[in-house]
Amino acid sequence: MPFHLMPDVTYVLSILYRASPELGLMALSCIVFLVGTFVRAKAVWMLVGCLGLAVATLLTGIQGLAGFPAQHDFFAFDDVSTSIRLFSPLLGIVILPVLLADSNNERAADMTGCLLCACAGVSIVAISGDLIVLFLGLEAVSIPSYVMLYLAKADKRGQEAAAKYFLLSVFSSALFLFGLSYLYGLTGQTRILASHGDALSPGILETLSDSSSQRFGAPRTLAVALVFVMAGLGMKITAVPFHFYAPDVYQGTSAAMAGFLSWFPKAAGLVALVRVLGLASVHGEPFGGMDGTLIWILAVVTMTIGNCLAIWQGSLRRLLAYSGVAQGGYMLASLAAGPATHNGVGGVGPMVFYLASYGIMSLGAFAILAYLDDPDLPMGHSDDLAGLAYRSPCAAFSLAVCLLGFLGLPLTVGFVAKAQVILATIGSPASPNSALIGILGLLIVVNAAVAAWYYLCLIQRMVLRLPIGPQPKLGSSIPLISGTCCAILTVLLGVAPGLLSQLSHVRQGSKSHAQQPAVEGILASRR
Repeated sequence: MPFHLMPDVTYVLSILYRASPELGLMALSCIVFLVGTFVRAKAVWMLVGCLGLAVATLLTGIQGLAGFPAQHDFFAFDDVSTSIRLFSPLLGIVILPVLLADSNNERAADMTGCLLCACAGVSIVAISGDLIVLFLGLEAVSIPSYVMLYLAKADKRGQEAAAKYFLLSVFSSALFLFGLSYLYGLTGQTRILASHGDALSPGILETLSDSSSQRFGAPRTLAVALVFVMAGLGMKITAVPFHFYAPDVYQGTSAAMAGFLSWFPKAAGLVALVRVLGLASVHGEPFGGMDGTLIWILAVVTMTIGNCLAIWQGSLRRLLAYSGVAQGGYMLASLAAGPATHNGVGGVGPMVFYLASYGIMSLGAFAILAYLDDPDLPMGHSDDLAGLAYRSPCAAFSLAVCLLGFLGLPLTVGFVAKAQVILATIGSPASPNSALIGILGLLIVVNAAVAAWYYLCLIQRMVLRLPIGPQPKLGSSIPLISGTCCAILTVLLGVAPGLLSQLSHVRQGSKSHAQQPAVEGILASRR
């Protein structure tokens, strides 16, 4: 290679250092897959996995304290990426022992390696500044999920759940790639962090200048691209109408695996949506000039249908699946508020805070279900929770706290998360131009009232009812410990939310934020 074409060594070392948590997790995942063919011991791989995730968290924390560097060609290091890179391995430490407690020695290494890869994938999505890197990060989450679904439960229902998730995930990836192809065609590049639209050809500019191609305040081609991108990500977020797989998959797989699916793919989808729409940037207009009506519609329909369908569910897993759908709607409502402006109002910070809060509560609830699940007498119906407060007070307390957090009761972190989302929608910079954005807060309150019915009914069964029929034996204490820790965090962070805000707060006006996305470059070239 000629000397003038060789990459700058300092630049390469900087990239390797900044991406060291993700690269380390991916390398450790490969080592676990390789050595796992010879060493088959759950305790060993649980220790290796937790140590690897802890080191990745430590490296990310050190880099966050050192400040953000200038933007690189393929990566974006800002508050959003730092927050997600901290939450992903931390929640991986919570769910890994629960997954391995429900697995055998032969599959422990594979389960650990897949989880490490998925955690790295979520972080890669968070730091992606390029469409190709973004897609690779999403696939690093999706592909291990297929394998984990099969490993978690190999019976007919488990195989059905794995097949459904695989087919629908591949279909969503195709939709997402189709949308990205339109974005590439408009911009002539794959970088998300383009600051101007000089890469556009005159032919495209002439097409965009045609007034007949306007729709939703943006070029029609751009609108089509974003529709396909959001459709592809909607499956991971479990946004309506792309949610229909979730109840079947949650019911067919193990409780621990359902807990994994409740957060990691959802986090990757939401952060990818933030990156593509450029909401992490400080813009003069919400969505880089794009109308947020589509996100508003998705948010309202998702939270409403999720809560309404959850009321009619007798299956406990299906109920929590629809609850997760509704929670995704609340997070989309936060994004509908638009990015932050000079007044500090915006939806990205509340969304990241809500995402972290939901991860703690969701993994805690499913950890308790994994503790209660007996292969001989599986806990399938919500009535199986009857009398839990008498059989296992600690499990009943932990599950009740997580459910109250879902509801948004004061003194839980869920209350703080919902309050931040409501305040973001009420004070949204889009409110003067759209009355729809202004009423999102009211719709969130109404949906929370609807959700109170089925959350409180579950708690009523645990506390006020006597056990019905033969009682299953309780499982390993590891899931109980994980669930109890999540319940304690739910209360602790509800009383002192500043502890979590230090990790999830998206600073406003920081020079380290992503530059204007390629989408805004198109619109800027028209003005």
